[in-house]
Amino acid sequence: MVDIREGEGSNDSKVFSSIRKSVNARLIFLEADNEAIVRRFSETRRPHPLGTNRSITKSILSERAQLAPSAPWRI
Repeated sequence: MVDIREGEGSNDSKVFSSIRKSVNARLIFLEADNEAIVRRFSETRRPHPLGTNRSITKSILSERAQLAPSAPWRI
């Protein structure tokens, strides 16, 4: 699992290449709509990793912006 809070270090292609040499692995990206994510966080009563001081919805939008294909740190 990759945590968005790790920033550039979490997206190091050398790490993924190294893992693939020793383990038959695939990198997959799972996505859900905002309503499903809000419901899941509400059900567990856990804060979103990016938003202890803001709403879950604002945290989700911030995370989506950081994960967007145009984000500067993406490979």
